[in-house]
This record gives sequence, C-alpha cells and structure tokens, in this order.
Amino acid sequence: MNGVRLPPMSSGKSGGRARWALPALLLIAGASCGDPEPVPRLGRAQARAPSTSPARATLEPKLVSAPAGAHEVVGDAQLAGWARTAATNEMTSVTLEEISLYGEGSARSDGRLAGREARVVLRFDGVAVYRRGELPAGDGLPRRLVLDLDGVAIGTGVPPAVTVGRGGLERVRTFVLDRDRVRVSFDVTPTTAYRLFFLSEPFRVVMDFRDQPLLAAAAGGARPWTIVLDPGHGGEQPGAKGPNGLKESHVALAIARRVRQALRRHARGARVVMTRDEDRFVSLEERAAIANAIDADLFVSIHLNASHGSDDLGGLATFVLDTTDDQAALRLAARENDMDIEAVSKLQFILASLYRSDQVERSRALAADVQRSALRAGRRMLPHLHDRGVKSALFYVLVGARMPAILIEGSFISRPEEAAALATDEYRQALADGIAEGILHHLERAR
Repeated sequence: MNGVRLPPMSSGKSGGRARWALPALLLIAGASCGDPEPVPRLGRAQARAPSTSPARATLEPKLVSAPAGAHEVVGDAQLAGWARTAATNEMTSVTLEEISLYGEGSARSDGRLAGREARVVLRFDGVAVYRRGELPAGDGLPRRLVLDLDGVAIGTGVPPAVTVGRGGLERVRTFVLDRDRVRVSFDVTPTTAYRLFFLSEPFRVVMDFRDQPLLAAAAGGARPWTIVLDPGHGGEQPGAKGPNGLKESHVALAIARRVRQALRRHARGARVVMTRDEDRFVSLEERAAIANAIDADLFVSIHLNASHGSDDLGGLATFVLDTTDDQAALRLAARENDMDIEAVSKLQFILASLYRSDQVERSRALAADVQRSALRAGRRMLPHLHDRGVKSALFYVLVGARMPAILIEGSFISRPEEAAALATDEYRQALADGIAEGILHHLERAR
C-alpha cells in the first residue's frame, strides 16, 4: 500500500483515528480499507531498480497538444518549459515518491452516476522534466496517455500498477524505460478526456480524467444544485492564528457548518458537500477534485485573512483564480499555498490558463454576490468592516475546479477587533448567513 495515498474522509472517528469512507476516494482493487501505514519519504538510494517492461510499451508516443475536451486550453509548452528551467536550476536527482488518487467512490445510494471524474497526483521530491504523449489502442493494449520523465527514479513505495476504474481511467502503470527515463502510463477508454497541470513546492503533476459519455448522461434532465463548501486548512495545518488564540482552521469549519445549515434550510433539495467536517488535513489538490468528481455547480472555499502590518485596514475580500499584480494578493496566495511570492508570480500566468474565460466571468459573478451579502451581514456587528472587494489571485485550492469557484477571506483573524468578533457565535452566524445569501442569490439568477 505504501506509495498510494488514500485520503481519510470525514465520516466520523473510531478510537481517535480518522475512519475511511467513500466520497472523493478511489478504491484500489485488492486494497484494504483500513488505516494505511505512513508513506515514507524516499530518497534516490531507495529507488526501485529498473524493471523489464514490454517492448511495445516503449514505443515513442505521438505528442498531442491538448486532448482535454472542448474549450479547454492547457499550456503544455509553458508548463514543460517552466519545469525544465526549474529542474536545471536545482540540478539534483528526483524521485517519484507517491501516487495519490482522488475521485468518486463506489455506486451511490441516491442513484446518481458515480465515477464521472478521477484525479491522479504524482508527487516528487524535486522538479521533474516530463513529456506528454498518447499511444493508440493496439496489440491487446488500450489507449494510453503517457508521461515520460527524464532523470527520475521510481520510489520503492510506488506500485508498478494501480487499478482505478473511474472517470474513464482504468489503470495507472509505472516502469523504467532505460537508465535515465521513467514512464507513467494511464490506460484510458476511447472517450476519456484529460487535462494536465502541476503545482510547486512540493512539485506535483496533476492529471484530471473524465468520461465524456458519463457526463453527457448526467447532464440529461433537471437535477438539484450541488454546492461544495471548503473550510480552509485543518489538522496539522491550522492556518493563521489570532491574538486571542483562535485558529483559522477551527473558525473556518464553524462558519462552513453554519453555511451548510442555512443552505439546506433555504435551498430545498440542494446537495451541500463539505470537503472536511472535522479538524483534519485535506490536501489542496484533493479539495477541487471532490467538487469535480461529483459534478458540483459551485465551489466556495472559506478562509480568514491575516496581516501584521499596522497600516492594514482588515476587512473582507473574495477571490477568483486569475492573474494579478496586487502585492497583498500575491502575499496572501503565497501564504495559503505554502510557497514563496516569486513562485506565485511566475506560475500564475500558466495555471490561470486552466480557467476558461466564461468560467472566470461566472466565478466573478458568484464572488460579487457573496462579497456583497457577506459584507452587509458582517457590518451588522462591525459597522466599519472594510470592503476589500473582489480580487484575483493564484490560490492552489481553486486550480483545476471545473465550476465557478471562489475563495472568501471572511475578516482578519489577526486584527484584535475582528478576532474578538470571530470568537462569538453571533458574528460567525452573521458571516455564514451572508455567504449563504450570496450563494442563493447567484443560483436564483442562474436558473
């Protein structure tokens, strides 16, 4: 099991440990659903020895530009160029340490189609240079997407093959082509669409797969709204801390629970899903994958801001994924992404291309509705709560989301006045009601 990380879900606890559940989790054939042993950090010395791979698998793939479905653009040349430059600067050997799988679980009790999308995350201990290509079905092998990685070793904890069976992705295989090349092969169906991007610090290559016929079948007929609420941080990542001891992760979760309650009360039939419902760690790439897998209509990430500058006015802001030259937004994105500002500045133009222009516009419309309502609600207790407006920034948690997606920073936990208000049930409820009202207003206009 080492090397394939199955994320624990928020269905409850048993003996103080997180219990495994199905949503946002790809079950691996033959794998135990118990708590896995920790995945060790693998160095070059622990890399798997070269293995004999089928000769037909070593065919040079036909390079493809962007087989990601209609109206989706992936800047392959930019992505690969950035990785090549970064890898050259590091000049160190790199190991593929872990493969994480995210997506919908087994058949749902409510009859909705499962397995619409799957996300695979390859985690490395350094920047890896890759080439993307495709091999057609033939000689008993299915259609394959392949990533050829130069100067990369496969960690001993990474299995040679993993069965998936979700989102049009049947299997993931890893093998050594020669002394300096490793291949990761994704067996896909003839109708599978896919998309690649990466995240830095640590370097992760993210692959999204989705089965087009399943999506087309799901789109037929009216269905209730599906809203994903994402309480920021959690577990060993508490986020920002207030002068009164408040933790961002705790307050964000408390507000998100209240938003869920308000939505269930006022949006009858709507499905509201939380990326976490307890104080536990959820990776940034898993959060959007949850929303994609269940074909959510909206994704709303809830955070709190922080600044230790004496001239900062505090207040409330709502963000969408887009490029920016706002230094405050860049600093905030760097903190939320756990990376440096320079890396954010370089990557934002590449990763922002994952968003279609119409998706950016719809996200801005949602952000404006939520910002307006949440600010109005917050000012009932803090009349001078500063309006920081709708802004753009590169937040990893929003990267790859296929639906309108926003991140709200609901007050400054670092400012004594706002931190004191955030400690009260009244202010948390006011913010939650405002966020819910903005979401409901947006959905009403979208009908």
